Amino acid sequence: WQRQAIAVLDGVIAHRVKLDRELPEPEKLVAWLQEQSAPVLPTLPDSLASRESIGCKQWEWRGLKFAIICFHLENSASAHLVTTWHGGLKGAPPLGHMIYGRSGAWSTATWSEGGLACMLLTDAGDDALRKLLAANDALPSGILLAAASEASRP
Repeated sequence: WQRQAIAVLDGVIAHRVKLDRELPEPEKLVAWLQEQSAPVLPTLPDSLASRESIGCKQWEWRGLKFAIICFHLENSASAHLVTTWHGGLKGAPPLGHMIYGRSGAWSTATWSEGGLACMLLTDAGDDALRKLLAANDALPSGILLAAASEASRP
């Protein structure tokens, strides 16, 4: 599921795939995705909710619905939050545990919460990803602690 989500994101960035909505207010994108019954966190992580959004997209793959919300970061970098329903998802991240990774130029973090599997990606690097996650009061406390402890590792 992660590779497929990254393929969609790469398509958006290369202008081969169009965003469904382009708005600078992330809360309006969340509301629109909810109206479409797309899998989306009801409350965005604090470090993303306060940023200007680029847009969002929803799609289906192998019978599962996905959503992505894209955000502007500093220095022309970006962050992208991908969500899908956790149930029946092969390779879903475990509840209460953050998994960090890399895929090409993307730094990634995956976790599950509230029936959703989530992946946050950024092209700003591993440190920027960890800072985005460490600042999040909206993440469940177990995940927040895992993110904070990971961020403090050398």
